[in-house]
Amino acid sequence: MECPNCHENIHRSHLAEYQAIFTETHHLKELRTTNNPASEDDVAYVHDELLPAIENDITTLEKRMTDLRLAIELLMEEKNDLTKLANNFKSLISPHRRLPPELLMEIFKYACEKDCDDWDVYRRGNSASPHVLACVCSGWRQVALSCPVIWSRISLYSEDSEKRHYPSFSEALDTTLCRSRNSPLYITLSSPWLESAERTFLEHVSVHSSRWSAITLDIDSAFADTAFQMLCRSYPSSIDSI
Repeated sequence: MECPNCHENIHRSHLAEYQAIFTETHHLKELRTTNNPASEDDVAYVHDELLPAIENDITTLEKRMTDLRLAIELLMEEKNDLTKLANNFKSLISPHRRLPPELLMEIFKYACEKDCDDWDVYRRGNSASPHVLACVCSGWRQVALSCPVIWSRISLYSEDSEKRHYPSFSEALDTTLCRSRNSPLYITLSSPWLESAERTFLEHVSVHSSRWSAITLDIDSAFADTAFQMLCRSYPSSIDSI
C-alpha cells in the first residue's frame, strides 16, 4: 500500500484475507455456527498456518507503529525548533523596538504597579517585576534602571521557610533599594514569623525611612510589637500611611 501524500510504501496486514478465510471457508463455517470440536486438520491449519501468519503481521505492524511514533516525535521536535526560530525572527522586527524610551518607561510603570502583589525582592516570578523587565535585553535594562519609581515598591512575602535561608537576600534587597534612588518607598511585609529574613528586611528599609510613603505589615500578632519597635526607631513624620 502506498501513502497518497509521500508515496512511501506502507505495510498493510492480510486482514481482508484472514477475514475471508474466517467467514467464507466452508470447513470452518460449521465450527463458527456450532460448538462441535475442530478436526485435527482444522486444528493444524489454524494453529500451524493461520495464527503464526497473523501474529507475524501483528509484530510487523507494532514495529511500524513504533517507527511512526519516533518519526512523529522527531517531527514535533523540529516543528518546535522552527516555531522558536520564527518567533526569534519576529522579535527582530517587532513594533515594540520602535517605542521611544519615554513611552516604554510609562508602560513599565503601569505594569509594575499593576502586578506589584505578584513579586518581591526574593520572588521574581513571571510577572512584570522590574527584575524581570531588566533581564529582557540591554535596551529594556537601560530603561528599567533609569526609572527608579518601578523599584520603589519593596515587598517581602515570606510564605515558605526556604526564603529565609536565601543567601543573597540582603544583597538583592540593597540592590532594589539602591535602584529606587530617591523615590518614595511603598513597603510591604507579609509573614507568619519574624526571623532572619524579616528582621533583615526591616533593618534595611529603616535606613531609608526618610523616603517611606506607606508601610503595610501583615504578620502574626506575636511578632507585631517587635516589628513596630524596629520601625518606630526611624518612623518619619512624613509617612502617609502604616
